[in-house]
Amino acid sequence: MAKSENLERLHQALRAWADGDLGCMAAVEMLIKEQWWLRRLWQMDLIDYTDDPDLVGPDGPPLAGIDWLKVSKKRWPQSGGELALLMTACSIGSSQVKVSLCDVFTSMDSHNSGLAIDGIKAIKEL
Repeated sequence: MAKSENLERLHQALRAWADGDLGCMAAVEMLIKEQWWLRRLWQMDLIDYTDDPDLVGPDGPPLAGIDWLKVSKKRWPQSGGELALLMTACSIGSSQVKVSLCDVFTSMDSHNSGLAIDGIKAIKEL
Protein backbone atom coordinates (compact mmCIF):
# COMPACT_ATOMS: atom_id res chain seq x y z
CA MET A 1 0.00 0.00 0.00
CA ALA A 2 1.31 3.47 -0.87
CA LYS A 3 2.44 5.80 1.90
CA SER A 4 -0.24 8.36 0.95
CA GLU A 5 -2.92 5.66 1.36
CA ASN A 6 -1.59 4.85 4.84
CA LEU A 7 -1.73 8.53 5.78
CA GLU A 8 -5.27 8.85 4.45
CA ARG A 9 -6.34 5.83 6.52
CA LEU A 10 -4.75 7.41 9.58
CA HIS A 11 -6.56 10.69 8.88
CA GLN A 12 -9.89 8.84 8.56
CA ALA A 13 -9.26 6.88 11.75
CA LEU A 14 -8.41 10.03 13.71
CA ARG A 15 -11.50 11.79 12.37
CA ALA A 16 -13.68 8.82 13.38
CA TRP A 17 -12.18 8.88 16.89
CA ALA A 18 -12.59 12.65 17.32
CA ASP A 19 -16.13 12.76 15.89
CA GLY A 20 -18.50 14.53 18.25
CA ASP A 21 -15.83 16.37 20.28
CA LEU A 22 -15.48 19.78 18.63
CA GLY A 23 -12.14 20.63 20.23
CA CYS A 24 -10.64 17.26 19.43
CA MET A 25 -11.97 17.44 15.87
CA ALA A 26 -10.39 20.88 15.40
CA ALA A 27 -7.05 19.73 16.86
CA VAL A 28 -6.98 16.66 14.62
CA GLU A 29 -7.73 18.77 11.54
CA MET A 30 -4.99 21.21 12.52
CA LEU A 31 -2.43 18.38 12.73
CA ILE A 32 -3.67 16.85 9.47
CA LYS A 33 -3.17 20.20 7.69
CA GLU A 34 0.24 20.71 9.30
CA GLN A 35 1.37 17.11 8.51
CA TRP A 36 4.83 17.09 10.12
CA TRP A 37 3.69 16.68 13.71
CA LEU A 38 1.18 13.99 12.79
CA ARG A 39 3.91 11.95 11.10
CA ARG A 40 6.21 12.49 14.06
CA LEU A 41 3.56 11.35 16.58
CA TRP A 42 2.87 8.28 14.44
CA GLN A 43 6.56 7.37 14.14
CA MET A 44 7.00 7.69 17.91
CA ASP A 45 3.98 5.44 18.65
CA LEU A 46 2.07 8.30 20.26
CA ILE A 47 -1.02 7.58 18.17
CA ASP A 48 -3.02 4.49 19.06
CA TYR A 49 -4.48 2.85 15.95
CA THR A 50 -6.74 -0.18 15.58
CA ASP A 51 -8.74 -1.81 12.86
CA ASP A 52 -9.40 -4.91 14.99
CA PRO A 53 -12.98 -6.07 14.23
CA ASP A 54 -13.40 -7.05 17.90
CA LEU A 55 -12.93 -3.38 18.83
CA VAL A 56 -14.41 -1.47 15.89
CA GLY A 57 -17.00 -4.01 14.78
CA PRO A 58 -17.05 -6.11 11.61
CA ASP A 59 -17.78 -3.15 9.34
CA GLY A 60 -16.57 -0.32 11.57
CA PRO A 61 -13.97 2.19 10.46
CA PRO A 62 -10.51 1.99 11.98
CA LEU A 63 -9.97 4.23 15.01
CA ALA A 64 -6.89 6.16 16.03
CA GLY A 65 -6.49 8.29 19.11
CA ILE A 66 -4.01 10.75 20.54
CA ASP A 67 -3.36 11.06 24.26
CA TRP A 68 -3.08 14.85 24.24
CA LEU A 69 -1.88 15.03 27.85
CA LYS A 70 0.90 12.49 27.25
CA VAL A 71 1.98 14.29 24.07
CA SER A 72 2.01 17.66 25.87
CA LYS A 73 4.26 16.35 28.67
CA LYS A 74 6.85 14.78 26.36
CA ARG A 75 10.14 16.63 26.05
CA TRP A 76 10.57 17.60 22.40
CA PRO A 77 13.76 18.92 20.75
CA GLN A 78 11.86 21.12 18.26
CA SER A 79 12.02 24.91 18.09
CA GLY A 80 9.70 27.07 20.15
CA GLY A 81 7.44 27.86 17.22
CA GLU A 82 7.03 24.26 16.12
CA LEU A 83 6.41 23.15 19.68
CA ALA A 84 3.92 25.98 20.23
CA LEU A 85 1.78 24.63 17.39
CA LEU A 86 1.75 21.15 18.93
CA MET A 87 0.91 22.54 22.37
CA THR A 88 -1.94 24.55 20.86
CA ALA A 89 -3.32 21.38 19.25
CA CYS A 90 -3.01 19.53 22.58
CA SER A 91 -4.84 22.34 24.38
CA ILE A 92 -7.63 22.49 21.81
CA GLY A 93 -7.87 18.69 21.82
CA SER A 94 -8.11 18.21 25.59
CA SER A 95 -9.34 20.30 28.48
CA GLN A 96 -6.57 18.67 30.56
CA VAL A 97 -3.87 20.61 28.67
CA LYS A 98 -3.60 24.30 29.45
CA VAL A 99 -1.47 26.71 27.44
CA SER A 100 -1.23 30.46 27.33
CA LEU A 101 -2.31 31.60 23.87
CA CYS A 102 -0.22 34.74 24.35
CA ASP A 103 2.90 32.63 24.86
CA VAL A 104 2.25 30.20 22.03
CA PHE A 105 1.30 32.82 19.44
CA THR A 106 4.37 34.95 20.10
CA SER A 107 6.51 31.84 19.43
CA MET A 108 4.95 30.90 16.06
CA ASP A 109 5.76 32.05 12.57
CA SER A 110 2.94 33.28 10.35
CA HIS A 111 2.29 29.85 8.80
CA ASN A 112 1.89 28.06 12.15
CA SER A 113 -0.09 30.99 13.57
CA GLY A 114 -2.48 30.66 10.64
CA LEU A 115 -2.90 26.93 11.28
CA ALA A 116 -3.59 27.56 14.97
CA ILE A 117 -6.09 30.33 14.23
CA ASP A 118 -7.84 28.10 11.69
CA GLY A 119 -7.98 25.35 14.33
CA ILE A 120 -9.54 27.66 16.89
CA LYS A 121 -12.03 29.03 14.36
CA ALA A 122 -12.94 25.49 13.28
CA ILE A 123 -14.36 24.76 16.74
CA LYS A 124 -17.19 27.19 15.95
CA GLU A 125 -17.59 25.99 12.36
CA LEU A 126 -17.74 22.24 13.01
